[in-house]
Amino acid sequence: MSKIQEVIDTQDTITDNSEYNVIIFNDDITPMEYVVIVLATIFGYDMERAIHCMMNIHTSGQGVVCTTTLEDAYAKLDRIEAMNNEYGQLLQADVQKV
Repeated sequence: MSKIQEVIDTQDTITDNSEYNVIIFNDDITPMEYVVIVLATIFGYDMERAIHCMMNIHTSGQGVVCTTTLEDAYAKLDRIEAMNNEYGQLLQADVQKV
């Protein structure tokens, strides 16, 4: 690949204005209370909304918890991973283009 093409590809990535969903997945290990804490801490949900969203994830198997830029979505995944490490949890999440 030429240097010019690399620059063009990089600019395309930087100027990507697409939206991305952050999805949290249900599992049989992660306590429901922990999911509520993640939703409140990382995504700014109030307690009522966090509980409602957690129940939706629990019954549906997964749930979109926010729609944002790619950079912000991956930053939120990093924060989930950091909380998982801090609390010894295995909550799984992913990013998906809208």
